[in-house]
Amino acid sequence: MNKNPSNPENIQDAYTRVIVALKQLEEQVPIIQNQLGLVYSNIETYEIAKNTVESMKELKENDEILIPIGNIMYFKAKIQDPSSFIVNVGADISIIKTPEETVEFIDKNIEMLNNTRQQIEADYQRLLSEIQDLQQKKEDILREVSSQTSGQFPSG
Repeated sequence: MNKNPSNPENIQDAYTRVIVALKQLEEQVPIIQNQLGLVYSNIETYEIAKNTVESMKELKENDEILIPIGNIMYFKAKIQDPSSFIVNVGADISIIKTPEETVEFIDKNIEMLNNTRQQIEADYQRLLSEIQDLQQKKEDILREVSSQTSGQFPSG
C-alpha cells in the first residue's frame, strides 16, 4: 500500500475518515442542545419556586391563596402552617423545611445546575470547534484533489 499522502487511495481514505467523524460529531449537536435546554428549564423551575417561597413568607395562618391547576384554573386554599414547606430532596423523600431552609436548598440546586450548564456549554463549544476543524480538513482535501485532477471527487 502506498503511504504517499497525495496517492488517490490515501486521499479517499482521509476524506472518508473526516466525513465519518464529522457526521458523528454533528449527530451530537442536538443531543447537547437538548441537555442544555433541560438544564435551563430546571433552573427556571427552581427560580419560580424560590420566588414563590419568598412571596409566601409574608403569609399568615388562615390567609387564602389561589393554587394553580395547570395553566388554566385555580382553586382556593387556606394556609395552615406558613413556617414549613414540604421539600422533595430526591429519591421520593420529602422533608419539612422552614422558608429560609427551603430557599437555601433551592439556591444550592440552582448553583449545581449552573455548574452543569457551564460544563455543557464548554463541551458544546469544543464540539462546535471540532466540527469546524473537520469541515476545514474536508475543504482542504477537496482543494488538494481539485488541484491534482479535473475536480472529479465526491463532494459532501
